[in-house]
Amino acid sequence: MIDVVFNGKFLRAPATGVHRVAKELIVACARIASDDVEGGNGWRLTVVAPTSPQKTFLPPDVDVVRSGGLSGILKDIPWEHLNLPALARDNVLVNLCNLGPVGHKNSITMIHDAQVYLVPTSYGTLFRIWYRFLLPIIGRTSKKIVTISEFSKLELSRFGVARKENIVVIHNGCDHVLGIEPSDDVLSQFGLENRHFVLALSNTQPHKNISILLKAFSADELQDVSLVLFGPASAADFERAGCSVPPNVKFVGRVTDEQLVGLMRGASAFACPSLTEGFGLPPLEAMALGCPAIISPCGALPEICGDAAIEADPYLPEAWIQAVRRLVDDPDLASDYRARGLERSKLFTWQKAAEKLLRTIRSERDSGSFSV
Repeated sequence: MIDVVFNGKFLRAPATGVHRVAKELIVACARIASDDVEGGNGWRLTVVAPTSPQKTFLPPDVDVVRSGGLSGILKDIPWEHLNLPALARDNVLVNLCNLGPVGHKNSITMIHDAQVYLVPTSYGTLFRIWYRFLLPIIGRTSKKIVTISEFSKLELSRFGVARKENIVVIHNGCDHVLGIEPSDDVLSQFGLENRHFVLALSNTQPHKNISILLKAFSADELQDVSLVLFGPASAADFERAGCSVPPNVKFVGRVTDEQLVGLMRGASAFACPSLTEGFGLPPLEAMALGCPAIISPCGALPEICGDAAIEADPYLPEAWIQAVRRLVDDPDLASDYRARGLERSKLFTWQKAAEKLLRTIRSERDSGSFSV
C-alpha cells in the first residue's frame, strides 16, 4: 500500500484556477485509487487541511484530516511548514498549489509556472519576494517537481527553480466542464440573446493583456459585437489602470460554473491575449464546450491549443479585430474551429493527469527515492 498525503491548504482559500487543478487531480486520483485492486500495492489517499472552513467537494472515499491553523494574514505559513509535515510524517506528501513545506523529506510539488520571474509587475511586492525566495528551495528539496506544460518546465529550469531532469510535465485536464449543467437563462440575464459576443477573463494583471481587447472593441469594425468580461476586475479597475473602456464591453463580474459554461456555449469566441501562460485552461475549457478560441502565440498557449485555435498578435488590435470578424462573418470557419477545438480538448483529461501523477509517485517509491 502506498500512502499519499495531499496538502489541503487550498481548501480554505478563495477559489482560483490553481485550486481548480488541485481539486480535479485529487478527485481523479481518488477515483483511480478506488478502482485499484492491486492488493497491497494499491493507494491510500488522505488530504490534510487546516481546521476551518469546511469544504465538501472531495469524494467521500478521500479522508480529510483537519488540524491546527492560525488566524491572521500569515496564518497558512506556520501551518504549512510546521503542522503539515508533522501530520504527513514519512508518507508521500503531494503539494499541488505551487508551495509546500521545505522540511518534508518525501515531497512532490506542483509548480504551475514561472510567472513571478517572467512578469514580476503582475504581482505584489511581498508576494513576489516570498515566491522568489521559496520556489528554488522547494525545487531543491522536493523529490520531484511537477509542472503543467513543457513551456513551464523550460522556464522553471531557466530561472533556476529546479533542474530540468527533475521536472515532470503533467498537462491539466479540461473535461470537468462537460459535467457542469449550463445556466439556462444566463444569456437573457446579461442581455446577450441574439447577439454576437466574445468572452474573456476580466483581469488587470499586465500579462493578461486585456487592454488589447479593449482597444480592438473600440474600433468601428466590432461595434456589432460585444466583449463580455467575467471575473473580479470592473470597468473602474481598468480605467484606473489607464485603459479606455468602450460601450460595447459588458462586465458580468464573478460568475458561477453553471453561468460560465452557459456563456462559453453561447459565445462566438473565447479570447485569450495573454503575453505568457503556464498552461491556458480557460480557452481549452471553451474549446471543450464548442466555443472557438482566439489566442496569442505566447507561453504555453500554442503548445496546449495546437492548430485548434486562431492565433492573433498580442500587440496589434487589428489582428484581434480580424480574428473576431472571421469567426462572426464566416459560419463555416467557425464550425471548423468548433470541431477542431472539440477534438483537441479530448487530449486533456483529469484521468490522464492523475494516472501520470500516480505513476510518478510509484516510480519514485520503486527507485528507493523516498526516505522511511
